[in-house]
Amino acid sequence: MPSKDGILDLIVSVNVVCHLANPRVFFDEALRVLRPGGLVYITWTNWLSPHGGHDFAPYHYLGPRRGYRVALRMKRKERFVQVPYDSLWPNHIGPTLGKMREAGFHVLDVRPRYYPSLSLICRVPLVREFLTWNCQVLLQKPSRD
Repeated sequence: MPSKDGILDLIVSVNVVCHLANPRVFFDEALRVLRPGGLVYITWTNWLSPHGGHDFAPYHYLGPRRGYRVALRMKRKERFVQVPYDSLWPNHIGPTLGKMREAGFHVLDVRPRYYPSLSLICRVPLVREFLTWNCQVLLQKPSRD
């Protein structure tokens, strides 16, 4: 990001992470440009959710490459907008939260974006991957001590 260190109070990222080959680079940069105590609101469609394959769902459940090939045949298209490992990368809530923490963020809240009152779902590792259609997370850069 062409920004100086520690100048932003808030970053909003809506449905971007699933389109990044290496989301950890984004998290590292977000941490760099945020002021201490700054927040990141982030949402993304996780891979195992019903829409994880985006325009070729539900065939993504067959795997990124195989699912894409089957979807092309079944839907009789030459190409979908989202192509695995080109413009769409499989990601999962647990490992993505791990990357956020590894970058140095405090994870303040994790909820299903469309049904935030069902936040309990996001606390159950395997269940959250399938039942959280779009995940929303609030991160905070640690304050200076």
